[in-house]
Amino acid sequence: MEKAASKGIPLEDYLQDHPEPLVHRMLDLGQLRYAWTDPDGNRPSSDDGGPQPPKGWWPRPIWTTIDREKREVRGDARVKPHFPPMYFVVVFPEPAVTEQPAQRHIGRPSSAALVVEEAARRLRSTNSAALLRQGRDRFLGGLSEWLGKAHPEKPQMAAKTIGVRLRENEVVRGLMPKSWLRK
Repeated sequence: MEKAASKGIPLEDYLQDHPEPLVHRMLDLGQLRYAWTDPDGNRPSSDDGGPQPPKGWWPRPIWTTIDREKREVRGDARVKPHFPPMYFVVVFPEPAVTEQPAQRHIGRPSSAALVVEEAARRLRSTNSAALLRQGRDRFLGGLSEWLGKAHPEKPQMAAKTIGVRLRENEVVRGLMPKSWLRK
């Protein structure tokens, strides 16, 4: 665990570059690994095998307080189940995928994998809040335009088709606002 903890990014540093609601969502969905120091024995704990709060604890900012100065994460004692605070939380973001493995297509070729990867990258980026304010239609239209400019040799996709593909992908679906999930 010590070796992994040395590679982690302190949560307060990670929150400087990423919006807190997105980080809460990523932690709850298991898309962002984390470790912390247990307040009782000061032993390292992690999300892979150690004790961890159950799903649904992270994404409730009104019930979860992140104190960047004290470097602690604390749940609201009035909300059950209540967990002890976590100190010195570090996160382990997945490295960016730079190269896609060759995929064997059965049937018509599609650019869906490219669009889904770009959508996930945009929704995880530091300016994701601005994208969310623009609205679903502009976001999908922007992805369609991006595909035409970045990959003109690939089959093009309409914004409506992109929306269908994004809803089918669990990772992107978890990053999108619920109001965007309509058909």
